[in-house]
Amino acid sequence: MSETIEHELKCYWRGSDEPRALRKRHDDDCVDDECRGCLRCPKYHCIVCGIKHVDQQTCPECTSTVRDDLRDIVSLHLALPDHALSGGHDGRLEASRDLLGGEAMNMLVPGGQRGEIGDSEHRPTENLLVTWEDDWRKVLGNYTNDLASVEGAREFLDEHLSWAAQHHLAFDDFAEELRAHRAHLEDVLHAGERDTTGAPCPKCHKPLVLDSGDTHDDDRWVCQTRRCEQVPMTPADYTALTARAKLLAEWLDAEDMLLVYRINRGTLQSWASRRKVRKRRDFDTGRMTYNVAEALVQRDGRDERMGA
Repeated sequence: MSETIEHELKCYWRGSDEPRALRKRHDDDCVDDECRGCLRCPKYHCIVCGIKHVDQQTCPECTSTVRDDLRDIVSLHLALPDHALSGGHDGRLEASRDLLGGEAMNMLVPGGQRGEIGDSEHRPTENLLVTWEDDWRKVLGNYTNDLASVEGAREFLDEHLSWAAQHHLAFDDFAEELRAHRAHLEDVLHAGERDTTGAPCPKCHKPLVLDSGDTHDDDRWVCQTRRCEQVPMTPADYTALTARAKLLAEWLDAEDMLLVYRINRGTLQSWASRRKVRKRRDFDTGRMTYNVAEALVQRDGRDERMGA
């Protein structure tokens, strides 16, 4: 019986502006003979992947992935000192760069005193983990005077991750920041090669992928969907596309919100946690996005109050 119920409640993604719907189940007003199903799924969905049905907040698979990201970040962080001294895959030692040790050294810089939140996109690992450690400690009432450290933050976050996955309202933001930080560490350490994805394709809306040429002018942005007829785009065409898309977009991620509207990540997360601005995960890119119109209302209202 339980298997039948689960099969009946199998839902699918209908689009960024639509709720997930049940397959072969229709609302009372549906007259579309070709409709795959339009009845809104009554189940709660995981706040990280937005797909799996959950009773609380986060599905077991996403919880496990976040835990792996946390542990991998610490392992990658331990490889930074050696890379800062001897790394470099472009014929140049990291130790010889303008910033001694290159980006690897930047990621090793201590994050500062507890409670100091950095706004930089690629802030040091210690800053990232300790900021979240302090946040969780505040919610739990579990304060500490111990010195901030990467290993200490990892131990606390790992120990309380199961609780946060189901009860911390910003667990999806935590998951997103860990995923982005892990990817950046891998880039710094040359620990993995991945396609460079970009803006949505104008035709099918799947992310474009960079096809690197011998020079920048030879680069082309191509659609990853084989059936799409989108012509490869030059760097100039791609730049124009992204600029226009960001100005017209109803939803933007934190990086673009800062670039286009000068609203930083911490402010967005604060508004979202207080239900002032809606947020949702982009189905194709996996990045958390925020409603532009609602963010601008909060920004402009805040600016008016500050000027009063």
